[in-house]
Amino acid sequence: MKYIDWHMLLFLGVSMVHDYWIYWGLPRVYYIKGVK
Repeated sequence: MKYIDWHMLLFLGVSMVHDYWIYWGLPRVYYIKGVK
């Protein structure tokens, strides 16, 4: 069970980081590229 729990937590953590990067990282990257 602990392996499954860790796997779920890892998946959720990666998903949260991915969503955070999509919403906050991508616009910033496009903005910087647009300015330059």
